[in-house]
Amino acid sequence: MSLNFSAFEIGRRAIIANQFGIDITGQNIANVNTPGYSRKSVQLAEVAPTSIGRFAIGAGVSIQGIEVFRDSFIESRIQQEIGIAGSLAARRDALYPVESALQGTEGSGLQSSFEDFFGAFRDLEANPDSVPLRSIVAGRAQSLADTFRSTYDRLTEIRTGTDGQLRATVEEVNRLSERIAHLNVEI
Repeated sequence: MSLNFSAFEIGRRAIIANQFGIDITGQNIANVNTPGYSRKSVQLAEVAPTSIGRFAIGAGVSIQGIEVFRDSFIESRIQQEIGIAGSLAARRDALYPVESALQGTEGSGLQSSFEDFFGAFRDLEANPDSVPLRSIVAGRAQSLADTFRSTYDRLTEIRTGTDGQLRATVEEVNRLSERIAHLNVEI
């Protein structure tokens, strides 16, 4: 840059920097009500002056970057809550089959078997000498025991499936970790 045009160069750099600043300000104004938007600011810095003899001639301003204003406490809380939400979603997904196994289907399952069993006892309580009611109670007790067995079998299947999924996930994590280690060595 020659001395004759240094003032023009300083002016040109100032205009470019301020135009960029106006653009960022426009974005801030346009997004003031946008959820999650963080205000931005342009970071300007002095360009190193040119030395001519014992004199230093300024060279203007340059754009160093954009600073985004965020509350670090809120950012850390958001990250923490995202982790908690993921953990709870994983638990929900893992426990859903258990819940369905314990509830059973309409008219079957532990709750229905318990209701039938205790209902038969209520009927027997009204007429304790009735042999047919006693055999109904015995049949409902057998049905309840069968329901316990089938629920146990279903819970065992769920546990086996979950263990298999867990093993597969651990193997995948180990495989990816080994791959990352190899890439680190290559880098």
